[in-house]
Amino acid sequence: RRATGRRHYRKRLLEIQGRPPACRRCWETRLESARGVHGLAFLMNSPVKVVRVNGRAVDPDTPALRLDDPLARAGDGLIETMRARNHRVFRLDQHLERLHGSARALSMSGLPGDDRIRAELDAILAAAGPGDLQIRLAVSSAPTLWVEAQSTEPLPVEPRALTAITMPGSWRPELFTAQHKTSSRALWSWAERRARETGADTALLLDEQGRMGEATTASVFVRTPRAVLTAPVRGLLRGVGRGVMMELVPDVVERAATREEW
Repeated sequence: RRATGRRHYRKRLLEIQGRPPACRRCWETRLESARGVHGLAFLMNSPVKVVRVNGRAVDPDTPALRLDDPLARAGDGLIETMRARNHRVFRLDQHLERLHGSARALSMSGLPGDDRIRAELDAILAAAGPGDLQIRLAVSSAPTLWVEAQSTEPLPVEPRALTAITMPGSWRPELFTAQHKTSSRALWSWAERRARETGADTALLLDEQGRMGEATTASVFVRTPRAVLTAPVRGLLRGVGRGVMMELVPDVVERAATREEW
């Protein structure tokens, strides 16, 4: 309500965003613009994005990594993307288990420990508030611990249909590093750009023979008349959602579906 005044909304936005005091003038300017163009409803429904790097809140528009950080210099780090609702991260233990397993497999030492990661996740969930969130965690041997939370729409009861392009040869089963969610995302980013160029929602990565591997941001299951198939974890990510599906559908066969099957 207008009676609460400009100061209340400025304070609330700063609290939600977890912004440091240095950005207050920036948010005052955005606040005035929002009030003039969209009114108070815009402010109350605006998306939340909170970023923390190495234990402190940072403005998303402010550089926060050192130039020699392996994340920035070589894409040499690990990431996890997760969903959260009302301060709880879905399957957090599985995400952290995968992250630490990848660190061991790739001989990455000096990464932030589990206790520190969980504490930062708690801090960013508290700053972002209730509701549905997309959480992104990135770590490197600098050591860097980068966590961000972005508000997102709740998952629908019925999933929507998607359109996709297929990209033969983009799944390389012999590529060991693709089994780990590293910060080097060039292959998947390229596939997503190709999908956008054609107006599709996503891209399906196939091997040279046209067998089904994965999508750019999801595991793929193919239902055939005889079985539900999903590719074995060779050159593709062991998705946490993939594990959930295999719990729900215990008779899944780990075999890449042929072109004729999908």
